[in-house]
Parts: sequence; structure tokens; C-alpha cells
Amino acid sequence: MIYLDYNATQVVPEVLEAMMPYLTSEWGNPSSTYKFGSKLKTVIETARAQIAELVGAQEREIIFTSCGTESNNAAIHAALKDDYFDPKDFRDKKHFHKQPIFPHFFS
Repeated sequence: MIYLDYNATQVVPEVLEAMMPYLTSEWGNPSSTYKFGSKLKTVIETARAQIAELVGAQEREIIFTSCGTESNNAAIHAALKDDYFDPKDFRDKKHFHKQPIFPHFFS
């Protein structure tokens, strides 16, 4: 078997160190109205700004999801909503697979 989902299991020491507080003691719901939740929302927004700067995007363009499937579905729905594809492309498999589908999305 060849395992190609290296990003799912790769540990980056700097990322692990930055995330440890939020994996061990400072976890909660960032959408809640209590003070603890607001602190986490600030942490997430800071991470969003850092990633946006890193990839040359606007903060509002950075969306965090829980898994690759959710990311793929969000990208497909956004493309369909914005008329990125003509609906007939989904019936013509040759044409659909030849297109560079989402070259600007990161997974």
C-alpha cells in the first residue's frame, strides 16, 4: 500500500508546541459568549491572519474545516454557487477531468 495523505499524520514541532495549550487545557467553544470562549475566538482569528499573510490571501478567505471531505465539499459548493463550472461539465466526464479544478485551493 502507498500512503499519500502525509499531511494527516505529519507532526511539525513548532505547530505542536503552539497548539498544545489548546489541546490540553485551553479548549472550549470559540463561538460561545462566555469570556473563555472569546479568548479562543481571538486565538483563532490570530491564526487566520497569520495564514492569510503566509499565503497572500485576505483573512475572510481563510476557512477552517474539520476534515478534508468538508474542505472539498465547501470548495465544490462555492465553485458551483459562483458558476465556476457549467452544469454540463458534470455530465461530460472527459471535459470535467481535463480542467484544472481548484488550483488555488489548499487542502
